[in-house]
Amino acid sequence: MKKYFNFLIYLSFIFLIYFLYKHKYFSLENVEVNYPYLSLSILFLWICFLWETIAWWKMLSIHGVHVPLNSAIASQGLVVFTKYIPGKVWLLLGRASYTSSKGYSFIKTSVISIKAQIIATWIGLVLGLIPIIIINKITKLTISLIVLIAVITSFILSKKIHNITLSFLSKITKRKFEIPFIKLGELSSIAIYYLIYWILLAIAFFLLARSFYNDISIIIGFVFPLAVVLGALAIFIPGGLGAREGILIGYLIITGITAKEATQLSMLARLWFLLGETFIFCLAFIIEKKSKKYKMSLAR
Repeated sequence: MKKYFNFLIYLSFIFLIYFLYKHKYFSLENVEVNYPYLSLSILFLWICFLWETIAWWKMLSIHGVHVPLNSAIASQGLVVFTKYIPGKVWLLLGRASYTSSKGYSFIKTSVISIKAQIIATWIGLVLGLIPIIIINKITKLTISLIVLIAVITSFILSKKIHNITLSFLSKITKRKFEIPFIKLGELSSIAIYYLIYWILLAIAFFLLARSFYNDISIIIGFVFPLAVVLGALAIFIPGGLGAREGILIGYLIITGITAKEATQLSMLARLWFLLGETFIFCLAFIIEKKSKKYKMSLAR
């Protein structure tokens, strides 16, 4: 299992570099930078990624999987780039696989991982609805988003609707769907953690936008979590590449930013977000190396 886990990490880097090159993320025009704001945005981004691992650690604990915080950081950070591999299940299964190596069932940790992703997605959508209502009022776009949130909310909170939905999907696709049901107690225990995560991300993105453009409303920050969630729902696009940028550009233009500025900011946001992913990966890598050295010292 460990051999395949390492292979997954290396493969994710190959896909990451390929898609960044393909979508020309390395060819940005020179822009003026407010470095204090940029530094703050990166700091908040790093805190955001670290907090996400704390949310994952808490989610594991709620379900009886008790691992040290550093193990939760390693399980999330080491596989962070697997989101760029087509299919988007490798991030969920990767962190579950690492956690199961600590003496827990892989099936159990996989179910927990899926639940965590559903809750995070739902909260990101609800939070992302705020700027759309404020900026775009009630339009077809807003109504579509409200309907999507209502469907996901019903799927999460109602066992009956959950079962009906899975049965319907199974009949349509001719394949059995098994998505775990989230109990209200689980949701209430973990929701605040993922809410804080998205708020931190919104603040971080606002600071990023402010570091390049002076006349920016703080409400713009909450557009980014929405773009991240909707980009993630584009299942067959690795890491939301292209999808996230398209959604972000569209919403930024609605806020009054020019098409050129919105395009440039979305490209910068991708590279900026990679700094966060690199940070948590490096932290996880250091933790894993220290853990191995400690185990070797005990074995002597």
